[in-house]
Amino acid sequence: MSLADFTIIIFSAFSRVISVPGFAPIFAEGQSLGSNKSNATYEARGGYVTTDDVATPAYRLRGRRMTIVPEQYVEIYDATLLVGDVPVFYWPYYRQTLE
Repeated sequence: MSLADFTIIIFSAFSRVISVPGFAPIFAEGQSLGSNKSNATYEARGGYVTTDDVATPAYRLRGRRMTIVPEQYVEIYDATLLVGDVPVFYWPYYRQTLE
């Protein structure tokens, strides 16, 4: 096994950025945000994800519970798409590939 066999996942608690070299970063914020090192997933409750890299994102997906698996997918329960602070669409379950 070599270093090439591992996926490098970087999470900054200060900036709330989840990034994988070679992929666009995902910004996340939530009431609780944690990671599971054994299966390289991130869990958030009562938060949102966005690829907009500003303090007040122009768009974001807010959800009751979400799971992020870098390089694979993001999954959100009770997902609401917000443009600014305006809710524009709701999904009971939303899953988006990150590949």
